[in-house]
Amino acid sequence: MENPVEEYLGLEHIAGVDEVGRGALAGPLVVACVMLPKVIDENLKKEINDSKKLSYKKRRYLYGRITQQSLFYTFSWIKSEDIDDIGIYNATMVAMKNVIKKVESQADLIIVDGNKLPEGITKKAESLVKADQKSLNVAAASILAKVLRDRYMMIIHFFYKSYGFYSHKGYPTKFHKDMIRRFGVLPIHRKSFNLA
Repeated sequence: MENPVEEYLGLEHIAGVDEVGRGALAGPLVVACVMLPKVIDENLKKEINDSKKLSYKKRRYLYGRITQQSLFYTFSWIKSEDIDDIGIYNATMVAMKNVIKKVESQADLIIVDGNKLPEGITKKAESLVKADQKSLNVAAASILAKVLRDRYMMIIHFFYKSYGFYSHKGYPTKFHKDMIRRFGVLPIHRKSFNLA
C-alpha cells in the first residue's frame, strides 16, 4: 500500500478493524482486528491492500505473512441466526466492539473501516470511510477476515455441495438464488435477508 495513513500519525501501536460478509445471504459475519509493528518489511507493506482487490491465492499468502508479523490479531464471528435476531447493523457493531475491547489496552489508536463506531467504546477509536484502502492495519484486517470466512464457507460447501458455496461464499449471485429456489433455505441462510 502506498502512503498509508499510519505513516502520518506518528504513533507506535495502531490497530485496524474491518468486517467481511455483511452483504452475504449465508454464513457468518467476520470482523478482524490487526496491529502490525510500526516498521514492517517493505515488500509486505507494498503487497497489503484491500482484500477485494487481491486474488484468492494472494490473500492466503498474505494471511500467513500478516499473522507472523502482527503484534496482535483477533476475530469475532456473528452467526446467521444471531444476524437474523439483531439485524446486520447491530451484528456488525457487536463484532467490532468485541475485537476493539480485546486490543484497546495495547493500542494508541484503533482505526475502524466505515462511518460509525460501536457505542460505549474507548476514545482511542476512529472511524474512517474506505479505511481498507487507506490504512495498512485495516487492509490487513480485511485480508484476515476474508480468508477466515472463505475457509469456513469452503467447509460448508462439503455439506451442501449443490449450492456452490465454494465459488460465491454465500453472496447473492444468480446461481446461489437459483439453488435456494430449487433446494430450499438452509440453516446457515439469513432468513431476515431477501433470499428470493
